[in-house]
Order: sequence, then C-alpha cells, then structure tokens
Amino acid sequence: MEIVIDKMFQTCFKDKKFKQAIGIALEARRLDKVKEAMEKSGDAMEENLGYTFSIAKDIIKSKNFRTEVMRLLMIIYQNRNDDQGDFD
Repeated sequence: MEIVIDKMFQTCFKDKKFKQAIGIALEARRLDKVKEAMEKSGDAMEENLGYTFSIAKDIIKSKNFRTEVMRLLMIIYQNRNDDQGDFD
C-alpha cells in the first residue's frame, strides 16, 4: 500500500498537482509529504498554504492531527517569510 501511495505522490509532483498531493498526504497523515508539496509548489505556495489551512480547519476531525497540520503550516509560513526577508 505504501508503494502505491508513494507512486501517487511522484505522479502528483511530476504533474505539478500539488493540491492533489496535499489531499492525499492529509488522508494518509503524511506531514512530510505535505511539507514536500509545499516546498515544490513554488509560486503557488501561498495558495496551497490557504488550501491546506481550509482543509485542516473545516475537514480534519482529529484535534491532535489538526494541531499538527496547523503547526506545520505555521513553520512553513514563517520559513517562507524569513526567506523573503523583512520589509518592515
């Protein structure tokens, strides 16, 4: 089963279907793949952060997993802002 899911991720990444990869990763509870999809999404990262936030907020029922997803999104968002530099 894990091999099949890994092939699905490879196909999504190759085809630049990052939202699909994020959905699969969340269903499989693979935060490493959520992070990878975000990192590979380039200019679409902000859109994908919002998409993942919406899924976490509205769909994920497990409070513990939702908290893990939100923590990951916060880390990715902070790192993204650090990479762009402060404009204050």
